[in-house]
Amino acid sequence: MSKWPGKKFEEDFTRQIDNNPNYFVHRIRDVQWYAGSVSIADYLIFNGDKLFAMELKSTKWVSIPFSRLNMKQRQMMLNNLPVDNFIPWYILNFRRDNNPTYWIHTETAEQYIGEADRKSIPVKPFLDENGTNIDSELRQKRYDYNVEDFINNYTK
Repeated sequence: MSKWPGKKFEEDFTRQIDNNPNYFVHRIRDVQWYAGSVSIADYLIFNGDKLFAMELKSTKWVSIPFSRLNMKQRQMMLNNLPVDNFIPWYILNFRRDNNPTYWIHTETAEQYIGEADRKSIPVKPFLDENGTNIDSELRQKRYDYNVEDFINNYTK
């Protein structure tokens, strides 16, 4: 059975740390049975020090429309910013031109959404300048992402 490209990206993204005892990884299932319900993120990852809420988005285009970032979810992430060691991120994957993948802090994305004269988050120049590239390597048909490295090297 064929999977959606976004689900394949999620699987590839967490493969490295799923069974690593140094991380607690929890996939929050998409809630589709109740209209208007939404979870805070796709994944919660705890590295023993910080709790990362990660919302993963994947597209074949060169930008992510604001409409793909759920307003309730954005608000939940922002409301929890004052919590110590809570780090909300968007992980944005572009399935083209060597599969660039970036992480961007929710606050940075929200500031851009509020100030932008467009309706999407582009790779160039915004993510190139304000996001952090996540190293990935193509192995046959799927990608490996260096998730452990960028989590452990995060400082704020």
